[in-house]
Amino acid sequence: MRRQTALLVETGFANGNSVKAALREILTPDFRLEVLVQTASPEQPLWDEFVDELKRLLQRIDAAVVFLTLFPKSLKQTRTLLETIREVPDLPIVMVADTTEPNDIIELLQAGADDFITLPLQAGNVLPRAWKV
Repeated sequence: MRRQTALLVETGFANGNSVKAALREILTPDFRLEVLVQTASPEQPLWDEFVDELKRLLQRIDAAVVFLTLFPKSLKQTRTLLETIREVPDLPIVMVADTTEPNDIIELLQAGADDFITLPLQAGNVLPRAWKV
């Protein structure tokens, strides 16, 4: 059986390495994890290059699910990423964040996220969302 691909879009999240490590541990052996890391500030010209790189990656891989870390303090940039990912039909987007503020969660779900999980990541929270596809 061919493993499915999960994509982690990492946006400078403070716990990015722990998110990547946790997803790798939880999703293996059923999923292959691709990781795209955003290193530029949204105010820099490199932001557009990151969005373009995300578009190219989404065209190149056949992702079954996307895990998107919440862009720190910037829902505008997170919305841009959600809109970019939404260009791929029927691709579930799971937001990963360390916030449990109901207003933030509602705004992200209204912006296009399909689901929302908080840290620390646990198999019981991640696997049902990954297999929902």
